[in-house]
Amino acid sequence: MLVETEGASAEVSSRLAARLAAGDDRVFYLDGENGFRVYAAAEEAEAQGTPALDALERIQVARAFTCFQMVELLRNAARKLAAEDIAILAGPCTAFADENVTDREVSFFLGKALDSAKQLSSRTTLTFQSGEDLGRRPWLLSRLRAAAAACVVLPQTANVGELLRKLNKRRILKWGAPHPLSAE
Repeated sequence: MLVETEGASAEVSSRLAARLAAGDDRVFYLDGENGFRVYAAAEEAEAQGTPALDALERIQVARAFTCFQMVELLRNAARKLAAEDIAILAGPCTAFADENVTDREVSFFLGKALDSAKQLSSRTTLTFQSGEDLGRRPWLLSRLRAAAAACVVLPQTANVGELLRKLNKRRILKWGAPHPLSAE
């Protein structure tokens, strides 16, 4: 499931991770935009009645700063995550926006990354990406859209509650269940 944001996606994806962790889920936050907001996550957990430290202990953050690291991060996640784990993939295309890497290399490694991301589809996986971070490579978002099973567009003013309503409506996350369920 691709969640395309009109503004920065880090705030809402960090809050969603905390809300899921507050519900006792293990969340793996795979960060390609160096954007996990720990204070926003802690605030969201507290708002859900869960001590921030308890929720944050159930969130593992792994970062990739280059397209090469993103491929490896996704490959490892596809091998190591359990079926009941939730993966939040934040800004995967942002790691591919490096202008020191040729378009040809980016296209090749993006294909590898998307192949690994497809292997994650047996788990609940939410991918967040904003088109703002892609510089001269807006086609990255088009490739990500084409690979996604479904897409939700989130306006810049949206919050995590609005996102959850959209995901519930599409039956991507079923709130209140012991573990969110994937629609696919």
